[in-house]
Amino acid sequence: MLRYVILSFVSLFYLNACLPTSNCPKCSVQTPVVEPEKPIVRIGASSLNMPPYFITTENTGLEKDIIEASFAAKGYKAIFEYPNDRKRKFVENKVDCISTVLENSGLKGYYSEPIIPYNDMAIYLAKDNLRIKTTDDLKGKRVEAFNKADKQLGLTHLREEASYREHASKASQILMLYHEKIDVLLMDVRMFGFYHNKMYHKIRSIERHKKEEAKEQGKEYRLHPLEISLIFPEYSYQIACKTQQLRDDFNAGLKLIKQPNQTSEDKRSKYDIILENPAYNSSVFPELVASENGLD
Repeated sequence: MLRYVILSFVSLFYLNACLPTSNCPKCSVQTPVVEPEKPIVRIGASSLNMPPYFITTENTGLEKDIIEASFAAKGYKAIFEYPNDRKRKFVENKVDCISTVLENSGLKGYYSEPIIPYNDMAIYLAKDNLRIKTTDDLKGKRVEAFNKADKQLGLTHLREEASYREHASKASQILMLYHEKIDVLLMDVRMFGFYHNKMYHKIRSIERHKKEEAKEQGKEYRLHPLEISLIFPEYSYQIACKTQQLRDDFNAGLKLIKQPNQTSEDKRSKYDIILENPAYNSSVFPELVASENGLD
């Protein structure tokens, strides 16, 4: 009988000790904090793969990350879709915003501040008889460009030339440049840097083959460095939103992520960190930016 009394006393003591009370903060029940769901904004992005700005196959990219971070800074969760008919979906209110557009696109909506600069440049292998200073210098040259470059870059005077061609495959265009099948490549400098990095080993193989071929012919091999010419104006794409509130919130978020981070040692902003992400850049990009031809 005494044993049962002792057990009952011990059990009662244990329960009293562990019941949550104001005098026992360690024993109090911790109510989980439920984060409120963020409002979703649906972004209609191009179905075309445009690395490093949009890498649709991986749902990532430089421009994508900036848009996502800008909306997140104002409490939104951005969901990206990559339909073939993104403009129609925007008109039909099936997406909230549409990316990579310009205010003169004709779409009715509220357009954001510029997001990130694009730099289309004339890229070529430096040779004694090849200097590109203006678009007129492209006449008579074997030129490769991206689709609809003649309209976007004002090159309608080249469109009828047999030596001018537009093509969607960036990787093959870069290899054609190193194979010297073309004279000049017109491409955004970040896109060139991205694909140059992807094609690095093939480019080195081309250079080795040229060197061996020159040796067999008893000639001196000369490596031609890359040159760029800034013959086109810089431009920046925007997003367009169905409501002014979404557009204003995006602009405010973009401004926030561009602010220096005072808590970090280098003070880099979120925007700069995204821009400098190694996944979106390559070792050739600084070389191109510092090109003497591009700066004069």
